[in-house]
Amino acid sequence: MKHIGIFTLLFLILVSFQSKTALPNHQKIVVGAEISYPTYCLTDSLGNPTGYSVELFRAAANAVNIGVVWKSGVWKKLKSELANGQIDALPLVGQNEERAKVFDFTPPYLELSGCIVVNKKNKHLRTIEQLNHSCILVMEGDNAHEYLLNHAVKPNLKTTDTYITALKLLASGECQAVVMQKLLAHQLINDYNLNNLTISNTLNDFRRHFSFAVKKGDAHLLAQLEIGLRIVTENGTQRRLENKWLSTTKDIALRKKTLIVGGDASYPPMEYTDEDGNPAGFNVDLIKAVAREAGLDIRIQLGLWSSVCHKLANGEIDIIQGMHYSHERDILYDYSSPSAFLGQVVICRNDTQLPQELDDLRGKNIVVQEEDINHQFLLRNGFNEELKTVASQEVALEMVAKKISDYALVSRYTATSVMKNKDWDLHAGHEALFYSENSIAVQEGNHALLATLSEALQALKVSGEYRQIYNKHLGVYDDKQEAMKRLYNRIYWIIGVALALIFIVLIWITTLGREVNKRTQELRQANHEYESLNEELVQNNEELERAKEHAEESDKLKSAFLANMSHEIRTPMNGIIGFADLLQKPNLPPKKQEKYRDVIQSCGKQLLNIVNDVLDISKIETNQMTVRYDDVDLEKIVDNTVKLHVGAARKRGIEISTVCEVVDLLKTDPTKLTQIINNLLSNAVKYTNKGRIVICCDQNDGKVHISVADTGIGIEEKLQPKVFDRFIQAETGYTRNHGGAGLGLSITKSFVELLGGTIRFESIPNKGTTFFVELPVKPQYPRQNAD
Repeated sequence: MKHIGIFTLLFLILVSFQSKTALPNHQKIVVGAEISYPTYCLTDSLGNPTGYSVELFRAAANAVNIGVVWKSGVWKKLKSELANGQIDALPLVGQNEERAKVFDFTPPYLELSGCIVVNKKNKHLRTIEQLNHSCILVMEGDNAHEYLLNHAVKPNLKTTDTYITALKLLASGECQAVVMQKLLAHQLINDYNLNNLTISNTLNDFRRHFSFAVKKGDAHLLAQLEIGLRIVTENGTQRRLENKWLSTTKDIALRKKTLIVGGDASYPPMEYTDEDGNPAGFNVDLIKAVAREAGLDIRIQLGLWSSVCHKLANGEIDIIQGMHYSHERDILYDYSSPSAFLGQVVICRNDTQLPQELDDLRGKNIVVQEEDINHQFLLRNGFNEELKTVASQEVALEMVAKKISDYALVSRYTATSVMKNKDWDLHAGHEALFYSENSIAVQEGNHALLATLSEALQALKVSGEYRQIYNKHLGVYDDKQEAMKRLYNRIYWIIGVALALIFIVLIWITTLGREVNKRTQELRQANHEYESLNEELVQNNEELERAKEHAEESDKLKSAFLANMSHEIRTPMNGIIGFADLLQKPNLPPKKQEKYRDVIQSCGKQLLNIVNDVLDISKIETNQMTVRYDDVDLEKIVDNTVKLHVGAARKRGIEISTVCEVVDLLKTDPTKLTQIINNLLSNAVKYTNKGRIVICCDQNDGKVHISVADTGIGIEEKLQPKVFDRFIQAETGYTRNHGGAGLGLSITKSFVELLGGTIRFESIPNKGTTFFVELPVKPQYPRQNAD
C-alpha cells in the first residue's frame, strides 16, 4: 500500500502540473537557425539545420514534449523576426544589456571569448585601439557588432551576413581585421584553409554567455525550455553533444595558439631560473616534453608563485607546469595525474628540537611560502597567528637560519637543493609531515586542454622519457643513491682503484641480470593485468550501454503511459464533475436527472476500471499478486461475463455467441479467470464496429482451450510483437482513439501465466483478431491461498 500511495501522489502532481503548464496538444513552435555559424548552427548538405546548439535545443524541446519547426536564415533577419514575434525562439543568442530589453534568456549553456583576426603580416594589430579608424568587418547584428558600437574607440565598421564572408574578404585584403568569437574563428579558418589569417589577440572584455532566447514576456515558453535544458544537462545529453560537436573545434584552437605556461621562479630542483635567466628544473623539462608529444606550442613564464596562481585562475595564462593538489585548489583548477610525490618537512636550526607531531608547532613562529601547499595545509589545521608568509621557500629557510623564525615548512627536495650551497646551521625532520602530489594544472573546466596534456604525460611514462627526466633532476636527491656513493668512496680508498673497479663490475653484472629478470616479470604481470582490465572495461561498457538503452526506452514508455493516464483519468472526472454540476440546477426534469445520474455512474465505473488496472499492474510489478484456487464452472463464468457486455455490443450492432464444451470443473482462481475473459471480451467489443464476437471453449489432454474471436479492426503487423508489453499502447494511438489505459492485455497475459497457462493471438488488419488462452484443468503445483 505504501508504494501505491506514493505512485498515486506523484501521479496527481503530474496531472496537476500538466493541466497548468503543458503546451496544448500537438502545438509546435517555430525556431530560427543560422545557416553558417559552425559548429553551433549551420545547414547540412540537404539544407537541414544542424550543429551543437540546434541539436541541444531539439533535445531540450523533446524532453518537455514541444514540437519544433525550423526556419533557416541569416542572423540579422532571424533576430528581427524573434523581436517581432514572427518566430518563437532562437537556440544560440549571446546575452548583453541591449538584447535583454527585447529577449528573455534561459540559463547559459555556453561561454565564448572574442578575438581579433588579422592577416599574418599584421600580427602587431592586437587591440581595438590600434585599429582606430581602420576597417573592421563584423557580422551584422552580432555580439561583436554591438560590442564595437559601444566601444570608446570608433573604428570604420563594415558588416556582412555571415562570418565566413567576412573572413574571405579579410583574406583578400578588403579590411584590416575581423572581430568575432574565438572558437568560431579557429573553426572557419581551418575549414576554409584561410592560411594567411591568424588570431592576433583574445579580447578579455568581450566574453559572452550564450543561451536559448524567446521574445520578451513569453514566460510560459521560457519556463518550458529551462526545464528541458536542465533535463538534458542532468541526463548527460549535453555532454555527449559537446563531445560530438565541440571537441574537434577546441583541439584545433589548442594547436593554433601559443599556450602560456606559468611556474615558480625560485623552487629548485622542480623549477627555477638558471644563471643565464632561462627556465630550468624538473617541471620545465617535463612540460617541454609533454608539449612536444602533444604537438603544442608553449611559452614558459616563471615568476612569483602567488602571482602565477592568480594568473591561471583569471585566465591570463593557460597552464601551471607544477602545482600541488589540494581540496581548496580543486575548486579553481583541474589537474593531470601526479608527476611526482614530494615530502614536506619541518626545518629548524641545529640548536632547536624538531617537533614529534604537528601539535608541537602550535604557538611557535612558523614561516611558509605564500599560497604554497604548506601554507594551505597549516591554515586547514588551525594555524593562523603563528604563520609568516614569504615569497619563496629559500627566503623561508634564510629566516630560520637568521633566527627570525623558529621553523619553516618546505619541500624536502627544495630544502636539500638550497642548503647544499649555503653555510646555514639547519637540519630537516627525518619523516615528512605529509606528502603532496605535483601535477600539471589548468583552469577549471578546460577539459580539452587537460585531456591533451594527460595523454601526452602518460605517453612519456610509457616510453621511458619521463623516468629520464625524473632521474636527471630528482634522482640525485634520493637517500639510497647518496648512501651508495659514500659506500663506493670508502671501497675506493680502502681497497684501491683496481679492486674497486672489479668489484663494481661484478656487482653491476649481477644486479643488471636480476633487474632484467625482475623488470621482465613485472612487465609480463603488468601486461597481463592490463589485458584483464581492458577486457573487464570492454564488458562493463557493453553492459552499461545496454542498461542505458533499456533505461531510456523504459523512461520513454512510462512517460507516454503517464501522459495517456492523465488523459484517461481527466475524461471521466470531467464527466462526473460536469454532470454533478448540472444536477444542482433547480427544476430539473426527472428524465434529465436520471440521464445525468446514468452518465455519472458510467464515468465512475470507467474511472474505477482504470484505477483497478493501475493497482493490478502495481501488484504484478511488486510480486504481490496472489492466486486463490477453487473449483470453477467455466461455462457459467463465460455466460455471466457475456451478459455484462451484451448491452454494449447491441448498441454497436455486434452479435455475441458462445460455444462451450467443457466437462470437468477447473481448479483455478475464479476471479482472475473472470477478469481474463472480461478483458478479452471488452477489447473485442471496443475494437469491433460491427459484425460478431464468438467465444469458444473446449477441453483436451488435461487442458482447457478458450478463444475470443472478433471481426474488428485487427492489429497492425508492426505492432503485433508489442501487444502484451506494458505501456506500449499508450504510444500506438489505439487508446487515444478508443479510450482506456492500455493495460488490459498486459494484465491478462500476467494473469494467464500466474494460472499456469499461455496466451497468443492471430490478427489480420481490418478483418479481425482471435485470442487463444490455454489453462490446465488441474494445476500441477497449486499455490497456497493468501491469508
